[in-house]
Amino acid sequence: MRADKFYHSKVWKDLSRAVLAKANYKCAFCGGLAVEVHHVKEIRTDWDRRLDPENLMPLCTACHNRQRHRG
Repeated sequence: MRADKFYHSKVWKDLSRAVLAKANYKCAFCGGLAVEVHHVKEIRTDWDRRLDPENLMPLCTACHNRQRHRG
């Protein structure tokens, strides 16, 4: 699957680390320890924004899970 390959790529790993560092590892929702980077607009619906920093947010695991399972 294209998304799986992307999430294991060096470019994604480097970008996600940079997003976390820029946010001082602070979750955008609760202020807890951010360890995940969330795509605001999902890559399965907007592949072109997969590396757009404006489409990324640092989240803790709990907030990331809530975002992924909302709807």
